[in-house]
Amino acid sequence: MRRLSIIIIPILFQLVLAGCRNSREPISSTPSPYFVTANVEGQAEVDMDIRVPRKTISKRSRVVIQPELRDSMDSVVATLRPIVLDSRVYAKKLRRDEVLDHYVDPYAAERQTVKKRTRDLSIHYVDSIHLPAGIDNAQLIATLSNDGCGSCTGFGEIPLGSVVREVPPEPEKVELPLEWQKKEFVVKPKIREGRGEAHLQFTINLHDIDPTLADNRRELQSILDSLRPILSDTLATLTSLTICGTASADGPLSFNTPLSERRARAAAQWLAEELDMPQEIYDMIQITSYPEGWQPVLDAMRAAGDRDTTAVAQILEKYKYENDDVAERYIRKLPCWPRIRERYLQKDRKVIYTYTYRIRSFVTDEELQTMWILRPDAFNEEELLQVATLQPSAVEMIRVYEYTLLRYPDCQMAANNLAILYFETGQYTRAWDFSIRHNLLDATQLEEYLGSLPATEKGGDL
Repeated sequence: MRRLSIIIIPILFQLVLAGCRNSREPISSTPSPYFVTANVEGQAEVDMDIRVPRKTISKRSRVVIQPELRDSMDSVVATLRPIVLDSRVYAKKLRRDEVLDHYVDPYAAERQTVKKRTRDLSIHYVDSIHLPAGIDNAQLIATLSNDGCGSCTGFGEIPLGSVVREVPPEPEKVELPLEWQKKEFVVKPKIREGRGEAHLQFTINLHDIDPTLADNRRELQSILDSLRPILSDTLATLTSLTICGTASADGPLSFNTPLSERRARAAAQWLAEELDMPQEIYDMIQITSYPEGWQPVLDAMRAAGDRDTTAVAQILEKYKYENDDVAERYIRKLPCWPRIRERYLQKDRKVIYTYTYRIRSFVTDEELQTMWILRPDAFNEEELLQVATLQPSAVEMIRVYEYTLLRYPDCQMAANNLAILYFETGQYTRAWDFSIRHNLLDATQLEEYLGSLPATEKGGDL
């Protein structure tokens, strides 16, 4: 804790009084040096001994020592208790004037009679100092006056010291209750997955792809939009592609299953032509199919609030362990079958495609830095955490960690280090919100840490 004190410089000054020969030695103070501490309100106690050498006071004089506080413009801002010393002759004359002429002495409460002026006089001086508000630095000076020799009045000054207001101590800074996290960079394969569905319509009992039917062109385009960026990406390698056709609920399963496979293969051939797919990529395509069943029909009936929904649901529950042909046999016997066939049997067939691909890994620091600028989307979590450590400034590190959390919201290390960077760069409001949102710190910890920061360090962010 830094404390500023009132330093009263040792007094060793001569009292020079114009026209009088009543001082051969200087007035002085003890102890020397003398120190007084003031609080933040400007209050301090003066406690010293003033030595007045013999014959400082003439036979008929009065000496007044008046301590004052003066600002930088030498203006008096406060006055302390004076020391008033009267010779015996001066004291007798003063009493006569008070009795005969009713004279009122302004120093009546402070005056004291020096009985033996031929001896050194030691005065124990105690008083309070108050530094006015708005003034943080002042000089403590004692003015000296002499009157009583009958023909002159003299003035002098004794500089006593400096008065400086104590600055409130800054609270002890609390360490940020977060520690920087780092882990060894390990290169990991970057395998990514994708999935999509295309709802295609086919001519009854045929498997040929006809882009002109219904929304086929738009549905087929969605598959192209998913696969073309991967096949054209120099950093990506397609590792698997599965195309699955779905069998219709109505009709024999033995007929629908191979038909759905042929439709899936037709979709694969169409894609290979549109994408100019290399033979090795086409050869890796896997063709599968599965029965779509009657569940989509039941869901559609429920959504429409159809009154026969319960009857269909009961049949599906009863024969849930049989194949679709068994349930279809009983559904076709319901009086509502014509309505079911007309309204709820899907006219399109789903073609489901799933794929995986590998992104080239970045290994060296130079490669990480270059690819961070060119292709941040190609990074995995480990690479992003590593490239953050390579950034030359806190601002750039913040950018990397913010991007990392956009891609990997559960990355605890990125969140932890980003919070620390927000604090270190003075973004306290953002750091507060971020730490609470990511459960890194609670409000009590934040208040304790931020409350310990110097006001100059907080700036205007809080």
